[in-house]
Amino acid sequence: MANIIYIPEMAQRLGRTEAAIRSALQEGRDTVPRYFKIGRRVCWTEEIYQAWLNKQIEKSDISQRKAKA
Repeated sequence: MANIIYIPEMAQRLGRTEAAIRSALQEGRDTVPRYFKIGRRVCWTEEIYQAWLNKQIEKSDISQRKAKA
């Protein structure tokens, strides 16, 4: 069974407040992973979080390489 992550834990993992996470979700920003809902609760799986995190790292690496060029 997948580990489910809810907003409080996501906020902690990303070093943001719960309000900042909710705001990013509402505005559709890509500063948080894509979510799904269980009932009314916003949540993520560990796999969704890890895939998003790896993509953010990759984007950061590409930006740094371009800046050095």
